[in-house]
Amino acid sequence: MPPQLPMLLQMADENRIVYGSDTPYTIEPVVKKLADEILTTDLITDQQKEKFMYQNAETLLGR
Repeated sequence: MPPQLPMLLQMADENRIVYGSDTPYTIEPVVKKLADEILTTDLITDQQKEKFMYQNAETLLGR
């Protein structure tokens, strides 16, 4: 993840980034590992983590 996240933030507005797991094609342990990597990285702020994992999807879905 270290190379991808900074590059993504250079290319996309942080208010339009949403984490997606590709379940069921990615097995559950990998899905959990990838989500955990996002939630524990120090490459982004806690506010950005909240946006990527929850808030941006809620906005997209109109909730």
